[in-house]
Amino acid sequence: MPVWSAIEVSRARSLPVGMPEMTCRNRFLRPCFSRLAAVSADEELAVVFLADGAALHAGHGALLAVSTLTREECESDEEFEAEGGEFRTAPAGIHEIHANLMIANLDFSDFADAAEAAPDGVFRSL
Repeated sequence: MPVWSAIEVSRARSLPVGMPEMTCRNRFLRPCFSRLAAVSADEELAVVFLADGAALHAGHGALLAVSTLTREECESDEEFEAEGGEFRTAPAGIHEIHANLMIANLDFSDFADAAEAAPDGVFRSL
């Protein structure tokens, strides 16, 4: 099974009952930075999940979770450093991350800290 297909199957299996399906795209979009800038304009979107080279070729399938927070949205550099950034997540973690960020139950940094504490640096579940 191709790596992208395995990632998508893992993500789909973790979808909680009654949760609406999220859109996943099986293509590489370029230029990446202009796409991310367009995504960050959506005030409701706190994180994007990217299947980068490491996810596709390292064998673990861990996606890159990237905060859409910009420095301009923060009152200080400390706030930006705490709530911005990126971490790796197993595809099954996407729904937990997205749902908790949407209802402001947890912050991006909570998930980033959990990933950092994991032996392999990949968020799996809280």
